[in-house]
Amino acid sequence: MGRNSTEIIKCLIYIRVSNMYADDVKNSFKIDELNKELKKETQGYLKITKIMINEKKYVLTTHLEIAILFSADMYHLVKINKGKMTANLAKLFKKKRREEICNQIEKKFNEKMKNEISNRAGWRAFASPLIIDYKLRVV
Repeated sequence: MGRNSTEIIKCLIYIRVSNMYADDVKNSFKIDELNKELKKETQGYLKITKIMINEKKYVLTTHLEIAILFSADMYHLVKINKGKMTANLAKLFKKKRREEICNQIEKKFNEKMKNEISNRAGWRAFASPLIIDYKLRVV
């Protein structure tokens, strides 16, 4: 990873789930498994360094706040997606580069979360929006 282009990106996920499924959701966020998937897509330039899970239990639901810290080599991530010339130009616009990468991460996580919710719901897939509600923000 480049010394000057490595940045920390924080992904915040707020999930509301019924108490019955809270443990399943918590167990699905494992650093090793997520890093393997990220390595395939980003050639190792985006790595998860830490996952923090905060849990608040209520009568019928559990609210999970999940913070995922990424170590991202911005130059190489842009180079993979857009090419070498664009990556060199993006060095001049660091704020825009970070914003674009955060948007891509957010889009990928949204797709992944929707797929996981519907896959894990199984025969309850029709009710999956009622079972789990989530919000995602990448900063």
